[in-house]
Amino acid sequence: MDQTPDQTTQEAPKKELSKLKMKVGAGISNIAKITEEVAKSADLEQSNRKPLNITEMNQLWNQYAQNHPSKGVQSALNSVKIDIHQQIVKVVTPTQVAKDMIQQEQTLVQEIRTYFSNPQITFEFEIDPSQFPELDLIQTRLPITAHEKLQEMASKNPTLMDFIDQLGLRLKS
Repeated sequence: MDQTPDQTTQEAPKKELSKLKMKVGAGISNIAKITEEVAKSADLEQSNRKPLNITEMNQLWNQYAQNHPSKGVQSALNSVKIDIHQQIVKVVTPTQVAKDMIQQEQTLVQEIRTYFSNPQITFEFEIDPSQFPELDLIQTRLPITAHEKLQEMASKNPTLMDFIDQLGLRLKS
C-alpha cells in the first residue's frame, strides 16, 4: 500500500510528537530519580552530623585559639562566653574589638561546621561587658587637683603623710 503525500506529511509530525513524549517521559523519570538521590543524600548528611554540644564546641574553640599565631586573636578568642541554641552558636564578647576580631576568623567557622558535619550552623555575636567582671573594664578616675593627687599617693604609701609633716610641707591652695 502506497501512501499519499498528504498521509506522509501527517504521520511525520505524529512520529516526532511520539518521540518527544518519550523523551519528556524519560526526563521526568530522571528528575524523579535525581530528586530521590538528593533526598537520600540529605538524609545521609543529616544522619552523619554530630550533635552540636557545648563541650565539644569549647574544646574545638580552645584548640583553635591555642594554635592561632596572633596573640591578639588568641586573647579575643579566650575572652568569650559561648552558648548553643539548636543550630545557632551564640558568642558573647566583652568588647567590640574582640567581636570584630572573632568575626574575621572564617577558618574557625568552617572548622566548626566541618567538625559537626553541619553547614547550617550560624553564629550570633553580642557585646556584653557585664558578663566579664574579671576584666575590670571600668577605668578609675585619675586625681585632678594637687590635694587629690596627694591623697591618692598617701593611700598607696601611708608614711608619706608622716614625711610631709616632719618636713613641714604644705600644699599651695
